Amino acid sequence: MKTVFCGKIKEIMVAYLVEEDCAKLLTIHPLKVGQKENRIKSGRWRKI
Repeated sequence: MKTVFCGKIKEIMVAYLVEEDCAKLLTIHPLKVGQKENRIKSGRWRKI
């Protein structure tokens, strides 16, 4: 998703783990331009 980060609009990655009926937040971090597309294309990440 996009949000304001350090005064700029950035895409943010949120990693989480779902166990039974609970979601656990693992990490969040801002993405550089093109970083998301490159990681999806390489197979490192997948859209859900």
